[in-house]
Amino acid sequence: MVPIFYLALGMPINQAVGTSKAVIVVIAAISTATYLSRGRVDLKTGTILMATTIPGSYLGAYLVSLVDPTILEYIVAAFILWYSARLIYRALRQHPKMPERRRRSPVLVALAGIIVGLIAGLTGTGGGALLVPLMVSGLGMSIHEAVATSMYSMSMAAVAAAVRHQMSGEIVYSVAIPFALGAIIGAMLGPRIALSMNARRLRIVIGIVLAIVGVRMLLG
Repeated sequence: MVPIFYLALGMPINQAVGTSKAVIVVIAAISTATYLSRGRVDLKTGTILMATTIPGSYLGAYLVSLVDPTILEYIVAAFILWYSARLIYRALRQHPKMPERRRRSPVLVALAGIIVGLIAGLTGTGGGALLVPLMVSGLGMSIHEAVATSMYSMSMAAVAAAVRHQMSGEIVYSVAIPFALGAIIGAMLGPRIALSMNARRLRIVIGIVLAIVGVRMLLG
């Protein structure tokens, strides 16, 4: 949405970001409700991540004025691109599914949330692009559970960001409302499509999405 608002509609970048956050609140709320109704969200893990990504993101937003995030942004982009290639490769090779590790240390989950929030705040990367790889590889979640739980855990962060932009007068509602109305349909269809896919196909889709995010970060 940010490139569309900024490049196509000619909005100032701060308004483009703020307006996109307002639309993301709608997407996150509806998608989370759908995933919760299907029992795909790990509420304990998602709640810990929700509680820790927010302070991490605010710390990152504070540090961005003190350090140059460019190098970190390239490192994160390289990680995302590597992981997207790994997802697609394993899916195409039909790599055997790894067993899930059901016992997830709350301390490890909290640490992951702080790190994701910090990196997202420093680089402007969407937290979901980092959470899904960490959930699958680090916390042993299935791809479906990781997608659902990441959406749940990022929902309050989206609200917090939107409130901050609203206080700064950076949300253009004449643009946000029509986009939000269209996003309602997408947010209802997206989870249903994801849950209807087998793990192999969903890994390929997520891999492609992550590759786009990584390339966009590298190109600035």
